[in-house]
Amino acid sequence: MSVFIIQVLASIQTHTCEPDFYFNGENCVQLMQKQLSESCTTNSDCKTLNSVCGSTGKCKCDINSGFIFNYTTKQCMPMCDLVGVGSKMDVNAGECVCDQQSGFVGLDPQKCENCWSKQQIVVNGECQACKSGTRFDLNQCVCDEASGFVGSDPNACKSCFGLNKIVVQHDCADCGTGTVFKINQCVCDEASGYTGSNYLSCNNCWGSQKIIKNGFCTDCLQGAIFKTNQCVCDEAKGFAGQPETCENCWQKTQITNNGVCQACSVGNTVFDNKCICDEAAGYAGANPTQCDNCFSKSQIVSAGECKVCAIGTKFFEIMCVCDPTQGYAGPDSNYCIDCWGNQMVIQKNTCETCPIAIMHSTFDLTNNQCKCDSSYKLKNGVCQAVLSSTYLIVICVAAPVVFVIIVVAIMLIIKKKSGNSVHLGRIVNMKVV
Repeated sequence: MSVFIIQVLASIQTHTCEPDFYFNGENCVQLMQKQLSESCTTNSDCKTLNSVCGSTGKCKCDINSGFIFNYTTKQCMPMCDLVGVGSKMDVNAGECVCDQQSGFVGLDPQKCENCWSKQQIVVNGECQACKSGTRFDLNQCVCDEASGFVGSDPNACKSCFGLNKIVVQHDCADCGTGTVFKINQCVCDEASGYTGSNYLSCNNCWGSQKIIKNGFCTDCLQGAIFKTNQCVCDEAKGFAGQPETCENCWQKTQITNNGVCQACSVGNTVFDNKCICDEAAGYAGANPTQCDNCFSKSQIVSAGECKVCAIGTKFFEIMCVCDPTQGYAGPDSNYCIDCWGNQMVIQKNTCETCPIAIMHSTFDLTNNQCKCDSSYKLKNGVCQAVLSSTYLIVICVAAPVVFVIIVVAIMLIIKKKSGNSVHLGRIVNMKVV
C-alpha cells in the first residue's frame, strides 16, 4: 500500500504546490495524516467513517486502506480523490481508476467523466443516454411512464400509448365508458355524446336529449328537436333550415321540403305539412297545383269539389243561402222551405200563413203577401166587401125620390095637425138638391 501511495503522490506532483499540499487536478490540497479528536482503544471507538484507532489512543484516517484526512471536507477521503474527482482505488490493480459505480468513466483517473451529471448511465466504461421509452431516474434508466412506457425492465418497456391505453398504477389501462384515447390521454368522448373536463366524470349529453356546445350539454333551440344525436329543425311541426335559426314554414303558409321552406301555390293552405286546396277560401281539387276557384263561379266547395247551389238557394258571399226571390226561406241552405208553393208569405226568413182572421183573402205570389179577394178590401185587418158600380147608380137615383117622399110625409103630418092644406103640386115640383 505504501508503494501505491508513493505512486499516487508522484502522479499528483506534476503541478507545483506548497509543501504538504497536493494538486487534485484543480486545486492544491494539504496532505497530512492528522490525528482526529476522537479518543479510542479499539477501531470500533472511532466514529468517523474510514478511520481507525492509532497508537497514540486517537483515531486517524485508515491510510493503509487508502484513506487520508481531507482538510476541506474534514472527512477521511479515499486516497484516489487526490488524483481526481470520480476516481477510486482499485485494490486488485493497485491503482486509481474512474469510479463507474458512482457514474464516472474514463481511462485517466485525473479526468473522469461524470455520466450521471449528464443524465446518462455507464455502459461498458462509457456514458450512454437512456434509450427511447426510458428516462434517467435515481442514477439509472427506468421505463418512462410519462411517455406511456411501463415495465420493470428498462430494456423491455411496454408502450401503452401505442395500444391506445393510458398508464394506471404502472400498467396499461383502457379508457372507460364515455371516454376516448386522444393525444396520449383519456378524454370525454364528444363524438359519442360525452363531455366534461375530467374523464373520470363525463356527462352523457345524448342520453339526456341534448347536444354538446362549448364543452357543455345544451338543449336544442326553439323549433329544433334532438334527433340522431344532433339538433335538427322539427319538420313535423313546420320548421326548416339550420338548427340554430329554424324557420316556421307553416306560419308563412309554406311546407318543409328537404330542410327548406317551400311556398304553396295560390289557393293552397297547409295541412299535415302538405299543400292542399284551401276549401275555406273557396278552392277545391285533388291537385294542389290546379285548385278550382269555386267562389269566383258563385259555387261552394263540397266534398272537395265545386258545387252549384241547390234549387231554392242562391250563392251569397261564400255560401248557399235560402233564396227569398224564389219563395224559399229557412235557417240555412239545408232546410229551405217552399213558402210560395205552400201558399205562405216570407216573413223574416220564415214561411208565414195568411191570418185566419182575414177572411175572403188569397195569397198573392207576385207581391209575396196576403191579399183580399177582388170584391173585398183590407181595412182594419179585415177584408170588407166593396159595392159594385150598378148598386152605386141605383143608390144615387133613388136617394132624391126617397128624400121627396119623406118631405111630403112630413108635410101631411103637419097639415093634419094644423088643419091647413098643402097644394101637392108644389111638393111635386120641389127639386132635390
